[in-house]
Amino acid sequence: MSEWLGCSLVENDWRPVPLSEGVYDGGSVTMHDGKFFEVEPTLRGPPVDLGAESVKDGGQSLLFAETRARSASLAAKAADIISRYLKNSEKNELENVSKKILKANEHTQLVKTLAELVKKGVAFHHAGLNQNCRETIETEFRKGTIKLISSTPTLAAGVNLPAR
Repeated sequence: MSEWLGCSLVENDWRPVPLSEGVYDGGSVTMHDGKFFEVEPTLRGPPVDLGAESVKDGGQSLLFAETRARSASLAAKAADIISRYLKNSEKNELENVSKKILKANEHTQLVKTLAELVKKGVAFHHAGLNQNCRETIETEFRKGTIKLISSTPTLAAGVNLPAR
């Protein structure tokens, strides 16, 4: 294509964190490099189970959903299990982030729901949230405060976050 257009091809494969590829099948994951691990299946569903496994291992997780409603639903399903892995100091910090969200934004039902989920270490991220909420979520995820974000593909477009 670049030859046809008469221009140079610019490629970049830099990532803020390495990309690990694997296939999830019925409670187990087989990685591209042949490594294998089990994921405890729950009624929350595979996306939440995989995200929780990453947080349990000390990481963070980014889930992608096809709609705004599904994004919020996945975050709500993940909240109780993710909160189990939080230290008291992390819970205190998340409480402050929740208050910050409520203080800086109109108290719509969407913002109230987000603030409650943030207390448990999870958030949703989609175009229905105002810019202030989205930036707060991204900042707190980068800092490691928020452990799991469930997002529509809007977050994938141009935002580098350190997720597994």
